[in-house]
Amino acid sequence: MKKRRPKLAPTVPGIFIQTVARVRSLGPDRAEYPYSVPAIRHLTELRFDTPVTFFVGENGSGKSTLLEGIALAFGLNPEGGTKHERFTTHSTHSDLFGSLILTKSRDAPTDSYFLRAESFYIAMYRLVQRNSQFIIATHSPILLGYPGATIYLFAETNLTRTAYLDTEHYQITKAFLDRPERMLNELFRGDDPPQA
Repeated sequence: MKKRRPKLAPTVPGIFIQTVARVRSLGPDRAEYPYSVPAIRHLTELRFDTPVTFFVGENGSGKSTLLEGIALAFGLNPEGGTKHERFTTHSTHSDLFGSLILTKSRDAPTDSYFLRAESFYIAMYRLVQRNSQFIIATHSPILLGYPGATIYLFAETNLTRTAYLDTEHYQITKAFLDRPERMLNELFRGDDPPQA
């Protein structure tokens, strides 16, 4: 298969990947993983118009799979690292990256890095101030609160933008912090030993 060249778009400071789209081949969609994941199956195009973008959703909803696909389509190492750090311990990535088209800024980043939870944890704010772009898959309500970030919710049939205060991650955490005893009582209510 011939490698598609990424589209180049006008420069927006700090946003190097402006969109990601999935190429639709002729005929029915493939049925195997990762194309069987609803968010991947229904993906048409996502726009990145803020320096920080979060992917949220249930485990198995496709967040990390899409993030990994974007990283590979951008030329990064699937196991984490830069374009120039190439190492492999155990290949587990899907072929999704081959069906993704990135629209890139005309300006190339001076450096890029695919961060996996297994490899590194960095401090977000300083790098954003130096025109870095982050696309992050997380469950963390603290990270999701990053000012001005875009949040995409991975749902059964689509990916939608959502507000921080509307995320389940925020709402559950807030409910717990507001009334921890109520939440704990609710959690353990079904585990009470039977009365004699």
